[in-house]
Amino acid sequence: MKLKTVLPFLLLSSSATMSAETKAILLNRLKDNWFIGAGFGVQEFAGNPKSDLSFSEMMTPAVNVYVGKWLTPGSGLRLGYSGATFKDNQGDDVPYFNIHGDYIWNIHNTFFGYKPMRIWNFSPYIGAGWAASRGDNTNDGFSINFGLYNTFRFTDAVSGTLDLGGMLADKEFDLQISDDYSFDKIFMASVGVSYKFKKRDWDTTAVKDLNVALLSDEEYAKKMAADSATAAAQQAQEEERARLSSQLNECLKKQTDLMSELNEEKKKVAEGLGEVPDLQLRLMTKMVFFTSASSSVANKYMVDMKPLVEFAKKKGYRLKVTGYADNATGTAAFNKALSLQRANAVASLLEKLGMAKSDLIVESAGGTLIANDMRYNRRVSVELVK
Repeated sequence: MKLKTVLPFLLLSSSATMSAETKAILLNRLKDNWFIGAGFGVQEFAGNPKSDLSFSEMMTPAVNVYVGKWLTPGSGLRLGYSGATFKDNQGDDVPYFNIHGDYIWNIHNTFFGYKPMRIWNFSPYIGAGWAASRGDNTNDGFSINFGLYNTFRFTDAVSGTLDLGGMLADKEFDLQISDDYSFDKIFMASVGVSYKFKKRDWDTTAVKDLNVALLSDEEYAKKMAADSATAAAQQAQEEERARLSSQLNECLKKQTDLMSELNEEKKKVAEGLGEVPDLQLRLMTKMVFFTSASSSVANKYMVDMKPLVEFAKKKGYRLKVTGYADNATGTAAFNKALSLQRANAVASLLEKLGMAKSDLIVESAGGTLIANDMRYNRRVSVELVK
């Protein structure tokens, strides 16, 4: 039997089906969307040598039963049995059966979208199986199956069916000797019912990994838990970003308010209405930054500190010099000593700029972790104090 001539058709049909469903699809778990069905109808045998009997005389009863599963709303698999008897060219009844697996392609769901309340669904199918005829002799071999599977919705679970199908088998499937190279064929039309087991519907979230459909309940639960944990972590990150953004906006607003208040106070001082306010003193605080484990003051701070020294001397203020160290630099004792060295180095700079030593208050804060920016933890602050 030359089934090789049919294989290219199978491959082309499969490729066309897959390409039609490359868009986002819905998948289910292994236990979901199973169905069973049965049908009864008529069948007609066609083969060589041809029979002299009429079309109606060659008709025999047909039966088919099957179980299957929809993998997506547009594609499914089923395992079926069809058979009973057919009439050979002599008009004799030949018992046979055909066990076959089919790939089903739901045209409506593929091209017009999944609709659970749709009345009619049209699904071509193609498959392969094992066919056996049983008469005075026997003939067993591979079969090719094809057809149109129509379902008509009665309820969520029950549908009527109209199955128009055919089978290609060995040229001597009817147990008659034949010299040609064609197939023996059986064409069948049956009506019946199908029943869909729960879960019958589909999730609304598209799943792009086909392996999800094959997970066990335990594996599926683990995957869903992991996905939920990931989603929760992402949600927490978004909430943290929103919180930080809100804090930043509050800080910017406070800064704007402080600058407005400072401008008002500056105006009062310029008009001789009051002393230099504490707010202005705080905003005049200077910072000297250091590299890790260093206490050397860069020359650029000479220019930066000079106006502050002149202002302090003119207004009669003292300068408070506080040293800091990054707590990750060393031990607590080391950081304490390092912060003091930094404070003394800046105090020496202020003395060079004309500030009296008696007007300098030198303090050491030791190791700190005040900000995420490590430079801010490696600094010396110089503040005006009364």
